[in-house]
Amino acid sequence: MIDITAGYGEVPTSVFKRAIQFSEIRAAMSGVAYYDGLPTTGSYAEAETYRTDIRFWGVLPVRRHTIYVAHLDLENRILLTHESHKGIRVWRHMVCVSEAGDGATWVDQITIDAGWQTPFVARFAQHVYCRGHRSRGASRLQSSVHTVA
Repeated sequence: MIDITAGYGEVPTSVFKRAIQFSEIRAAMSGVAYYDGLPTTGSYAEAETYRTDIRFWGVLPVRRHTIYVAHLDLENRILLTHESHKGIRVWRHMVCVSEAGDGATWVDQITIDAGWQTPFVARFAQHVYCRGHRSRGASRLQSSVHTVA
């Protein structure tokens, strides 16, 4: 399990709307992850499936990555995706954005099962998601990885 908490100086609704927009995802991951097949406009929709090929740093390919939006609650600012690709048994990503003083707190919880590769994949995912938050201008950032042996 990966836990990431990021602070933003914007209202929670604005932060969450950015979190689910394809253009924002692409912009936040620019220089790290390039998506082929993910829409360039619009945003996630509940019960929709998106397929994309991802290249990390332009060279490390992840083919046929599937993102299924299991739950999207705009009012409570919650997103739950079930994701997969070859070698990944489980990749569940929950995003929750809440009020925090005069800003917002964005919490990512990612559960990954990649067999014996889980500790490595989890650290890699932690790095990539934290990079995205830094790119978005998070005012504070905490993260941890908990793996079960």
